[in-house]
This record gives sequence, structure tokens and C-alpha cells, in this order.
Amino acid sequence: MRSFFPSFLPLFVIIIIVITRRPANMLRRRGAISPETAQPLDDLKASDRARLDRLIAAGVVREASPGRYYHDLAGERDRVRRKMPWMLALVVILAIIAIALGWYNAHTVRPIP
Repeated sequence: MRSFFPSFLPLFVIIIIVITRRPANMLRRRGAISPETAQPLDDLKASDRARLDRLIAAGVVREASPGRYYHDLAGERDRVRRKMPWMLALVVILAIIAIALGWYNAHTVRPIP
């Protein structure tokens, strides 16, 4: 039986990213991108409240006044800038592994059936 897990892995990663950014995306869609346009998030579920707390800790979402939040675009850029070296390193490592596996597969002696 063939496993489809590797085929769906990129889709799974994208879904996880979208779900973890849901509170920030809600604020951006509502136009809350500055302290003056901050919006309350009273309609959040408990799981989204935990995600909101993580986004606040990361500096992506800021609290303008008690209970009113906005999506900080500068904070988002800073977070991406901090993570970029790690993402590039991961891409380079995965590329090296793919090249090594391709080379190994091309030079493996297979028995004649």
C-alpha cells in the first residue's frame, strides 16, 4: 500500500500556517493596522485566543488599549527578518540532502531480476 503522506505534506504545512496566523489575518481584514484603527477581538474562540497570545509575544499583533488589537506590519517584517537565516539554512540543507539522495540512487548497483 502506498502512503500519500509525503504528497500532502506541503498542503499540510500551508494549512498549519494559515491557522496559526488567523488572528492577525482577521485584524488585517478588518483594517486594524495601526493603534488608531485597533479593533476588539471579542469573537475569538479559545484556540484562537492562544494563537493571539503567541502573535502578541512575537510582536506581530499589538494591543493599543486594553482589549483593542492591531496587526503591526513592521513587527511582522522584523519577525520574518529574524527567521530568514534559519529558513535559508533549512532550504540549503534540504537541497543538499536531495542532491545526495539523487546521487546515491544513481550510483547504487541494483540486482538483475
